[in-house]
Amino acid sequence: RALAVTALREDEDGRRVWHHVGHEAPAGLAVRGVLDWPHRYALMRHHALMHVVNTVAQRSFDGLITGVQLGPDRSRIDLRLPAGFDGAAELETRVNDALAVPRAIAATVIAEADYHAHPELIRTLNVRPPIVDGQVRVVTIHGFDAQACGGTHPHDTAEIGRARLVKRENKGRDNKRFYWTLAP
Repeated sequence: RALAVTALREDEDGRRVWHHVGHEAPAGLAVRGVLDWPHRYALMRHHALMHVVNTVAQRSFDGLITGVQLGPDRSRIDLRLPAGFDGAAELETRVNDALAVPRAIAATVIAEADYHAHPELIRTLNVRPPIVDGQVRVVTIHGFDAQACGGTHPHDTAEIGRARLVKRENKGRDNKRFYWTLAP
């Protein structure tokens, strides 16, 4: 019988991941996992898009991430931006200009000490990347950006495609929420 994974949770030490399937299973039961590739790939594309949006917002508008939520069809990013920000159309244009240049996306790991010596690798105000066995994973978009991140991404920005800013909300005087979709 096939059961969909509805949630994940790590142990406190980050060594085990529990998959919630909405059904009790006896300890020791053999299971076989099957990846829903279209869903996973959509999330990878959106995740990489959020890296690009974040970098453009930071460089062009002094924006800092306060939150992100990924979805296979639509994702959102919350940014702390200067009061009175009115550059949503320019943000969308600059993001698509960045996406128009195919760039390799790769992950490496660095020592925790190197991570602490490079605060520019941290992009979120509230969440820090995982440190596993004294190492931090860094995702680099070649010639564009590098930031600490434990997520999954496609191999190239060309796989992301074009992005569309579909909605914007004010979440306070200097916090803005942007919803994005991608071309199929």
